[in-house]
Amino acid sequence: MAGAAVPRLRIRGLDEAGGKSSSGGYFLIRDGRQQGPLSREAVVTLIQAAHASPLDLGWREGETGWRPLGDLFPGVRPLVRPLHSSEVHPLREKSEPQAFYKEVLPSLSYPFRGDGGLIMAGGTAAVFVLWLVGSAMGGLGVLAIGFSVLIYGYLLGSLQIVIQASAQGEPDIPKWPEIRSATSDCVQPFRLWVTCQLVCFAPALVAGFLATVQSSSTFLGMAIAFTLAGAFCFPMSLLAVAMADTGEAIDPVFIYRSIRAVGWDYLLLLAVLALLITAHLAGNVAAENYQIPGLRMVWSSANAVYFGVVLARLLGVFYYSNRERLGWF
Repeated sequence: MAGAAVPRLRIRGLDEAGGKSSSGGYFLIRDGRQQGPLSREAVVTLIQAAHASPLDLGWREGETGWRPLGDLFPGVRPLVRPLHSSEVHPLREKSEPQAFYKEVLPSLSYPFRGDGGLIMAGGTAAVFVLWLVGSAMGGLGVLAIGFSVLIYGYLLGSLQIVIQASAQGEPDIPKWPEIRSATSDCVQPFRLWVTCQLVCFAPALVAGFLATVQSSSTFLGMAIAFTLAGAFCFPMSLLAVAMADTGEAIDPVFIYRSIRAVGWDYLLLLAVLALLITAHLAGNVAAENYQIPGLRMVWSSANAVYFGVVLARLLGVFYYSNRERLGWF
């Protein structure tokens, strides 16, 4: 969403009934029903939260006819990526928000809901093929790197859709997205992932490098402290980046306020993520016992896809459960 009118998550929640309605307001036609009057701020919020499309019709008191919201609000675009119709079922009812702790165990079976089994199999095959091609192209340098960026970027973009779908109440796993543009569907998610990691862990990397070069216990202590701080902020930063689709969402003040707003739920999220990452690593260690390299890689690929989807689901339902307290949109 580079180029969005508002570059960071700073939208206060206004309800869909209009929030701060005012005279001389706006009327919308959404899902075949007329809504309004709404204030300008409320309509902008609806568009930025992807609850209203720039193509939806709107009318302002004093105007002669209905016009697309994109004409009434030029430059206002969704901060949350609207899900494509091929990615979610158009008639599926959204789940009701639950307390986050109630969503933890159901998230473990989430990858296999609906068509999830086939989707997981496709993802496992993609990761396995990536390993095969990467091994074959190991000596080709730039070509191998470019191929890896495209495949990993696509997989990361798919996980971003899982986060966004879960954050909007979708109960089942979305389909693998279509690739409409290699830049937006592959390179952009990869860039966002790298940006999030660099922002959270660059200080730790610099301190670790200085500790190695200078054999300094002071820099080593700083590296450990920065690593812990980065790991503490990383899930919230990743969630903000996934929702806003821009690296500018990693505003330290914004991230700190968001973490403080959800307190205990965020600590629970960190604990669950730590357990799942440990289980993922244990699965990879167990896979080393297989003597057949192909079988070992199939298991490792399935392990990576499964835990990636579960982690994305947890981030999405964490937002859905706490969206009122976070107040991002």
